[in-house]
Amino acid sequence: MHYTSSHIFGPISYFSLYFNQGAALIDLHENYQKRSPRNRYVIAGPDGRITLTIPLKKGKNQQQNMHDVHISYDEDWVSLHEKTIISNYKRAPYFEYYMPHISEVLHSGHELLHAMNTMALQKILHLLQADVDIKFSTDFIEDKSFNGIECASYAQVFEYKHGFTSGLSILDLLFCVGAEAKCF
Repeated sequence: MHYTSSHIFGPISYFSLYFNQGAALIDLHENYQKRSPRNRYVIAGPDGRITLTIPLKKGKNQQQNMHDVHISYDEDWVSLHEKTIISNYKRAPYFEYYMPHISEVLHSGHELLHAMNTMALQKILHLLQADVDIKFSTDFIEDKSFNGIECASYAQVFEYKHGFTSGLSILDLLFCVGAEAKCF
C-alpha cells in the first residue's frame, strides 16, 4: 500500500495512484509541513495557476502532529475559495453538478485540518464512485516513499491560453471530465 499525506482536494497524481492501486494509506500522525497539499490546493485560472490556502491557527504548525493542526476562521477564507473556484470553473462541463458538494466541504466548519481533509477525500471518492480502500495510519509512518502517477492530458478550461497544465488539484479534473476522472 502506498503512503500519502493528508490533503485538501489533493493533486491529481495522488488520486491517479488511488484509482490505479485501489488503496492508499494516509499518514495522520506525521508532523505538519508548510507549503504542502495538507492545507493548500492548486487550480487553473486565466493567468495560470492559483494556489488556495486554508489558514491555520497561529503556533508552531511546522512541528505539530497533523491531529493537532487547527483551521483558522479569523478571515473569511471559505467565501474567497468558493468565489475563486466559481469564477474559474463556472464554464467547466461538470461544474454545476459537483460544485454544491465542494461547497459543502468548504462550509463544513471543521476545526481540525485533518477532519476537513478526510471529508474532502471521502466526498471526492464518493462522487466518483471510486472503489478505493483508504486506510489511516495509527502511528507515524517511517517509510515515506510516494511516487504519484501523472495523469494523461484532458480538456481544461484555460487550455486554449496556456496549453495543458499538470499538477493541479483533483477539482480541475472533476469539473472538466466528471465521473471519467477515475479513468485518468
